[in-house]
Amino acid sequence: MSVPDVNTVLVSVCIPTYNGAEYLSEALNSVKAQTFKEFEVIISDDASKDNTLEIVEDFKNSVDFPVTIFNHEPQGIGANWNNCIRHAKGKYIKFLFQDDVLAPHCIEVMVNVLENNSKLG
Repeated sequence: MSVPDVNTVLVSVCIPTYNGAEYLSEALNSVKAQTFKEFEVIISDDASKDNTLEIVEDFKNSVDFPVTIFNHEPQGIGANWNNCIRHAKGKYIKFLFQDDVLAPHCIEVMVNVLENNSKLG
């Protein structure tokens, strides 16, 4: 795999949220555990009424990779997903939903496949 410039974000992990406190910490911990480290995290919150934003702020303060949190006015789930994409800077987008987790090698494997297979786009 070719190594991107250090100033380039290769992957944007996009996490749209809404009242996701019950499972969100587990999802965010799976991001921390990734073996691949050239990513940013974009969180778009649809005006959660639980402690979702506290959880994401704690996460942001506990990691050394870029995490950006956007407050989004609710306009439906698709609009929240699109808000994540709109703010993403990565060459690739990896969605992670608030009640899902990533296997530790997930992003590494995905990047290797995409970067080493010119027929994929």
